[in-house]
Amino acid sequence: MTINSLLRLCSIVIVSLLLGWAPVAGFGKNKVQYTDFSWHVLPAPHFTLHFHQGQGALPGISYRLMEDIYRTLQQRFQFTHKDPVPIIIYGTPALFGQTNVITELLPEEVGGFTELFKNRVVVPFSGSYDDLKHVLHHEMVHAFQFGIFYDRLGSSLMGGGVQIPLWFMEGLAEYLSSGWNVESDMFLMDFTINSQVPPPGPMLGGYMAYKGGQSFLFFLASTYGDSLFTKFLREFKSSKSLDMTIKKIYKKNTEELGKEWIQELKRIYWPEIGRRIDPKRTASAVTKHSVSKDHYNLRPRISPDGKHIAFFSDRYDYTKILITDRKGKVLQSISQNGYGGFFESFHPFRSGMCWSPDSRRLAFVTKSNGFDQIRVVDIEDKKLVKTITTGLSSVVSPDWSRSGSFITFAGIDSGMSDIYLFSFKNDRVTRLTRSVQYNSDPRFSPDDSLIIYTRRDTSIRVD
Repeated sequence: MTINSLLRLCSIVIVSLLLGWAPVAGFGKNKVQYTDFSWHVLPAPHFTLHFHQGQGALPGISYRLMEDIYRTLQQRFQFTHKDPVPIIIYGTPALFGQTNVITELLPEEVGGFTELFKNRVVVPFSGSYDDLKHVLHHEMVHAFQFGIFYDRLGSSLMGGGVQIPLWFMEGLAEYLSSGWNVESDMFLMDFTINSQVPPPGPMLGGYMAYKGGQSFLFFLASTYGDSLFTKFLREFKSSKSLDMTIKKIYKKNTEELGKEWIQELKRIYWPEIGRRIDPKRTASAVTKHSVSKDHYNLRPRISPDGKHIAFFSDRYDYTKILITDRKGKVLQSISQNGYGGFFESFHPFRSGMCWSPDSRRLAFVTKSNGFDQIRVVDIEDKKLVKTITTGLSSVVSPDWSRSGSFITFAGIDSGMSDIYLFSFKNDRVTRLTRSVQYNSDPRFSPDDSLIIYTRRDTSIRVD
């Protein structure tokens, strides 16, 4: 996962039920549906893939991914569902936000969930098939967990059945879908060096339930062997008691193994303190969350004249764009109902913003009426000067040309993430690429003659 997906694997229904509370739609809030979906089905022996219109190659690719994922987990758990698992694919995150599988309003950072009562897996396509494979695998682990622990669901669950720790639920989903990866390694390194890692138990919650649980299970598999880990899963399937299973397989209780795990983290990461230079010696912090009490400050862009920094922040409860000087003094803020005009939301975890060459105007992506727009505001006059309608329900990573004549961005259409170009001269959006490969993060060269972007190749075949 990248920073775009730090929190997006949150499975809202799983979390709420395991913690003993059920979220409901907030008073006065309704889930608005802008799109008339026409649903189609691709059946398989153990799952059914549901997809709506306009997804191009996405359903076929998702189907092939799911065949491999189900087969892998079926062998790992030695379990097959009695009924096919419904898999529901949305073409973009904005369309996913309109789902009525659950009534909860889905925050921007949620990128997939597994609904418990009917064991339905619901995920959006973010543009990357690698990310889609990870999310499908993660959520299918939950579908197997529910199938194993609650059978056909109902009486055992509602009658006070198995209570599975959140760190195990999410940690197992992350471990089986990712093994161990760079993002998890960085997260645990930062936590071990700058905080205190809690042992497996009630304190291992929040996002740490994902990464800490993943790390602990990786520790068990790598330290004691994968064969024991597989035996552990099969025993847990039978006993449905985590502590009893750990004691039986590893001959130690959860607390003892937790201490070993934390000691191993210290052995691995504490030497990094001596290898690294304190950031305060080479840089100055623009934001300080310990003072401002914000949870995130994301996607900063410095103005071409070097005087201003714009970034997303939840410093004032709701997500806003803050514009500060280089020392962090807040000069302006742009909200959903300020001088940028009214719109539904920003995309702080997926999108970004860009400055005009004269450092006077700022362009950023917003959602309005089910589609993504690029809004351009004049920060000196504090007014909206242009709204760029793209016709796409997902737009990310805008960049402004040095001449001021164009904005380039990435967008999703028909199961493909491609690069687009908007011309201020004729108000026209032109598609520059058309590929199943993941094309993203376009940037103009200094002379505007080239657009440089990232392309993540895949082994995906399009029939």
